[in-house]
Amino acid sequence: IQLVGHPDGADEVLPLLGAGLDGGAVRGTVAGYLAGGRLVAVAGFGAARHVARFRAPVADGADRAAALELAAAQR
Repeated sequence: IQLVGHPDGADEVLPLLGAGLDGGAVRGTVAGYLAGGRLVAVAGFGAARHVARFRAPVADGADRAAALELAAAQR
């Protein structure tokens, strides 16, 4: 499990990559945590390379659209 940011205080979980949040394989799953529509954390399960790409967007407090755009570029 890899984690960037601080998910405590998040009010929404945003599926970014993988199928683990929908009952599929957990490996390769990445989830974003939003607070007030801003990305405050990203957690990954066997997806360290993908999680690392979210380090700057988490630090910048990227919005939902930017997080989804970055996730789409990683597929």
